[in-house]
Amino acid sequence: MSKAYRKETDDKLLEHVPVRVQNLWEDFHIAHQLPLDAQILAFDRILTDFQSHGWSK
Repeated sequence: MSKAYRKETDDKLLEHVPVRVQNLWEDFHIAHQLPLDAQILAFDRILTDFQSHGWSK
């Protein structure tokens, strides 16, 4: 995700990553450790949030 963020925003040093996006990255990594049914719900929530707001705050 950080490569995509850098490319899309030109924030090469990740100095201006909105807190919401940081939380989505963390949630994404945590979701991989959940049981499958919980993973599906977590990834759906993350994807829905990102589709609605993109890289913005």
